[in-house]
Amino acid sequence: MTVPTPKKPGPDAFHKERSKCIDSFAALEERIIALLTRLDVKTGSETFGQKLDRLGKVIPNPLLSKARHTELIALVPRCRTLGDLRNDIVHSRLQIAEIGDETRACFTNTRQCLSGSQTARLFSLDGLRSVRTETDELTAWFAQF
Repeated sequence: MTVPTPKKPGPDAFHKERSKCIDSFAALEERIIALLTRLDVKTGSETFGQKLDRLGKVIPNPLLSKARHTELIALVPRCRTLGDLRNDIVHSRLQIAEIGDETRACFTNTRQCLSGSQTARLFSLDGLRSVRTETDELTAWFAQF
């Protein structure tokens, strides 16, 4: 009996997952803005990274216990890592790369391109799902405020 080869994901699957990632990133940023607003930290049209800088500088107060503050400060680096992924996913054209017998989403961030040198970020479909899952978990944590 021959074991069927699993079906390789097509471009549409990657495009749909990318769209879900972008929505997830937006939800996380919305929650961070809501928390900063609640803590009376002024925000405007700053980048996501600048919002994280502000978040990393908040101090415990009546609305933010020391324990919650400790948790919050520990989450800022995770948010920053996701922000880097977000930048590449959002500021790139999604290209499909066939590497051996695997299909990958390829993102080359136009903001990061240097003359004669480009860095690409490759994701499997499961890898993109993992990014979304982690982003959703962080969003849920921030929603507790």
